[in-house]
Amino acid sequence: MKHNCERIKGQLVPMEVRFFGAGGMKASKPNPGLLKQVKMYGADLVVVSLGGNDITTASVPKDIVAAVLDIAQEFLDSGVSTILVLEIGERGAFRDGLGYRSFASQRARINQLLGKSELVEVLRLPHIRFPAEFMRDKRQQLKIISDKVIPDMYTVVRAQVEAKLNDCISIAITTDGWTSRACQSYLTVSVHGLDSNWNLHNYVVATRMLDVSHTGVNVGEALAGVICEFDLMRSSGIAVVSDNAANMDVVAKAAMLSPHIKCLPIP
Repeated sequence: MKHNCERIKGQLVPMEVRFFGAGGMKASKPNPGLLKQVKMYGADLVVVSLGGNDITTASVPKDIVAAVLDIAQEFLDSGVSTILVLEIGERGAFRDGLGYRSFASQRARINQLLGKSELVEVLRLPHIRFPAEFMRDKRQQLKIISDKVIPDMYTVVRAQVEAKLNDCISIAITTDGWTSRACQSYLTVSVHGLDSNWNLHNYVVATRMLDVSHTGVNVGEALAGVICEFDLMRSSGIAVVSDNAANMDVVAKAAMLSPHIKCLPIP
């Protein structure tokens, strides 16, 4: 971070910020070229961010802190006036035999030792952390992803899709039934709409399991349920495009969709 000569309300303010970084770098083995770039930049203040790459099953916290302070001293000797060290944050993935308890113990000790140093100031971000569930084993990580992360993502994206479709003055749908490798039947529904500015929107809004007989009435009820759920019906009606399966005429009538456009036969 570099200052210029402008002052706001009597205080010198930062006017330029630049980021320097290299993936996988450790305090014990810093990138010489990167350190040279930082020193040549002529910053007044440097923030050192610790990602926790130094922590291993055999690492010693005081040695890691000593390496960080060596880097800080090198920056101070080059003319930097202030060094901030961002404390090591929580982590949810580990490798090479390192587990959560070992990482958390060393992390806490490193942050504590840095806080006692007079050479640097520690920048703490207490509200940035992984959920507790990420700190266990892979099965727990997968559970929180399937039970929390994906449903939350779906809720956000669905709200965005519904908002776009609500703006569409004309709606058409494409639908088809298919069978998975596990021999389970599904019905997928895609929606196509034109908004007031004649922008075309296309979304796959639903894939529903069909655990009933594939009669036209049953499939039509499933399709009508999707239309109702997403509030797709328009006063002008909804066109539907399908394949030439024998039951699709009944499906279109049961779901009250018109016109019904079938695939063209291939000669």
